[in-house]
Amino acid sequence: MKLGNEQQYVRLVHTIFDSNNDGRTKLATNFLQKFPTANAVKNMDDEDYAECITWHPQMKSFLDTIHLGRLIQLSHRPLLGHAFSSFILSTEMMDLLADNDQETVLLVVTDVRNNIIDIQELFRGGRSECPLYPERVFNQALKKSAAGLAVVHNHPSGNVEPSAQDLVMAKRLHRGCNILGLQFLDFMIIGHESYYSWRENQRHTS
Repeated sequence: MKLGNEQQYVRLVHTIFDSNNDGRTKLATNFLQKFPTANAVKNMDDEDYAECITWHPQMKSFLDTIHLGRLIQLSHRPLLGHAFSSFILSTEMMDLLADNDQETVLLVVTDVRNNIIDIQELFRGGRSECPLYPERVFNQALKKSAAGLAVVHNHPSGNVEPSAQDLVMAKRLHRGCNILGLQFLDFMIIGHESYYSWRENQRHTS
């Protein structure tokens, strides 16, 4: 059975302090008495810190580890660009795929504001068509806690006309995103100086 957050907190404190037999077994009890919940630790002030480090020489390292965890939690993911429109995305992808003579498939994932938070290369092949599996696309997007995604690939020939296979794949990705609650931003083909946008094409044909 999966433990709740507070149960996990108590168990972790005991695991850390009770794993040694050097007189630290009482530290878990003392720590939990002073900080009975994880939220209480978040509210630790300088006076609490000064008191805790007097309990045992290793307490400073323990508290510094907690502080490191806070910094990691508060850190922001670096933004790699924007996908506010198909034109903006195509410009950024042209720069990224410029002079690439191999067909390459990229997964672009975004946050709720359409800021690009990750770009992954899913496949790089020769001059022939490269395979793309929707399951892998969705798996990688969900791992990154994405709100939206776009799949971008280049045509080394410069011809950005989608193949029948491209159109089928775009529809499958669109349908899968709807099921998973993801925003399907686009299925894009990049040429030397032009691009094809499935999203723009849908607007023009609707």
